[in-house]
Order: sequence, then structure tokens, then C-alpha cells
Amino acid sequence: MRELLPPPSPSPEKPLVLGLLGGIASGKSTVARDFEAEGFLLIEADQIAKELLQEPQVIKALIAHFGRKILKTGGVIDRKKLADLVFNQQSERVFLEKLLHPKVRDKIRKELKQASDSKHPSVLDVPLLLEGGLFELCDVLVFISVDEVERRKRAMARGMDPKDWAARETIQAPLERKLAISHFEIDNSQGEQKTKKQVQALLERLKRLGFI
Repeated sequence: MRELLPPPSPSPEKPLVLGLLGGIASGKSTVARDFEAEGFLLIEADQIAKELLQEPQVIKALIAHFGRKILKTGGVIDRKKLADLVFNQQSERVFLEKLLHPKVRDKIRKELKQASDSKHPSVLDVPLLLEGGLFELCDVLVFISVDEVERRKRAMARGMDPKDWAARETIQAPLERKLAISHFEIDNSQGEQKTKKQVQALLERLKRLGFI
């Protein structure tokens, strides 16, 4: 674990909101679950989006735009087909973002409010945390670092098409920009146990700073 920027002073009025930054397949979700195991409320944008894709109004809007080819048997959205469509065509991606992103942001804010009311620290696992502006809701930002070769290898191992990798990388902010605004860095390239030790070190640092 490495400290990059001096963290702001903790607020006595609300619990910590921790935001994770990093590239595709850097392991942000894995690190987020490590924080969840330590008592943080985990807020996952992908899970929220997945739930939204089951809402009748959203399904209706998607069918009207893309047609029934995006449906599986039973009338549920085929998320892989939808992803193939939107990541290869900018206009389709823009349509989906306009449909889902405001709803995702609203849900994230509601969950943050619930965490604040219950005095729980929270961790945001949001793929476009910087690009969507939600990083501004975070008190502390943590950059999860893994080199590009390893990230690409991990992405391919979990079934991502090389074309999808390139398309998704294009829509994300440069890693240098994410790193530049982060307060801490966790190296997630050396195995699960070493990552957990860095999470523990960061928690100890946050305790000393008065965040938790």
C-alpha cells in the first residue's frame, strides 16, 4: 500500500465513503469485497445495473430501441448480446448510458444515504467512477494497480473478447489521470494474500487518520 496524496480531514458528521479507481480487470471488485468483509457497505454499480435490466419499463425501452434480438428465452435481457451491441457502436452506447446511468446514480446516492444514516463506512465499486463524476461523492480514493499485460490476460481469461477490451479501454479515462487524483494505491498484481495485507494496512492508516 502506498500513500499518494494527503487525504482530506475526516468529517465528524458522516461515515467514510471510499472510492476505487483502476483499469479494466485490475481487481477493483475483489478489493471492494475485502473492504466489505471488514464492515464496509459495498455499493456495486454493475449489480445495480443488472437489477435495472429486470425492470419492465427498462426492458420495454430496450426492446423498442434494439428489437427482440436482445432477449433470452423467457423475455429477459441477454446482457452479453446487449454489451456486444453497445461497446462496438458509440451511438448505441450513448443510448444505453442515457437510459441507465441516471437510474444507477440515483440508486447509488440512495444507498450512500442509507449508509450515512446507519453510520456505516461504504466502498464504491463503480467502473466509470471518475468518468461519471461519482468520485466527487468519495472522501478517499484508492487506485488499484495492475500492469496492462496482466489486466488484459485476466480479462481474456474471463471471456472478454479482444475487441471488447479495446472498446472498453477507449471509453475510460487514462490511468494516469485516475492515479493523479488517488490518495492511496494498492498493488493487486502479487496475489490475493498480499492484496489483503495492503487492505489491512490501509485500514490501519484510515483508523489513525480518524476516518473509521
